[in-house]
Amino acid sequence: MLLSVAMPTHAVKKFVEDGPLKGRVLSSASAPNTKLLETCIENIKNNLQGVDLEFVISLDYKTDVDLCHQYFQNLKKLEENNDNVKVTSVNYKLQDNVRVAETATHNYLNAIDNCTSEYFLFWEHDWVFKEKIDLEKASIWKDGRELLRFNQVANVWNPERNFLTWHDERGYRTNLYSGNPFICSKTVYNNTYRPIAMDIPNLAPHMQFAAQVEGPIQKYMCNNPQKIDNFKIYLYGGLGHPATVAHLDGQSWRG
Repeated sequence: MLLSVAMPTHAVKKFVEDGPLKGRVLSSASAPNTKLLETCIENIKNNLQGVDLEFVISLDYKTDVDLCHQYFQNLKKLEENNDNVKVTSVNYKLQDNVRVAETATHNYLNAIDNCTSEYFLFWEHDWVFKEKIDLEKASIWKDGRELLRFNQVANVWNPERNFLTWHDERGYRTNLYSGNPFICSKTVYNNTYRPIAMDIPNLAPHMQFAAQVEGPIQKYMCNNPQKIDNFKIYLYGGLGHPATVAHLDGQSWRG
């Protein structure tokens, strides 16, 4: 079986939304080299075995920034040297001051759209597994779970984070959507999550909800508790399972 890995990435982002970061241009610490992505790819290959993997890298490409151009060229070299790597992009100009929330949202969705397989693993460019994954426990295409998230914290209920977890007949569920890596099908994602994600808010990063994809979905789920059963989100491992993934933070990671 083929499982595509949707990997959005960026080299530069400029905050034009109101807030403490307004006007700042932030660069990924490792760009223009591809070491961060290669580290993540090797980690996934080592820890998720038993399926064929395709890595779909989508660049939020600021075409008027030399760093982005260099990064894109290096990504294309990575594609040329690896049969299971595909590179695509969404193109903007930094000088046009398009909101980070907008460019990032379209880039996330572009990565998913370019996946070959119906089921995909969503994986931003700076995450790694912390343990080997039991494929049987992750094979949602076999058991009817719609979305399976790999948690960066232990699977325990934290009342301060204002979300719920519970068991049903298929596994351990949560009412919290997040940017942590997850497996889903294109059909479920496009029908259930994409329409909400496209309601891109003008939110600053310091506000309650994130500004791209996860923010609008979190906000919708919090504001519509009566519709919570529409979002069948499961966590890998049961209650008490330790953190499965870790965030390397591409803004500072240098390898």
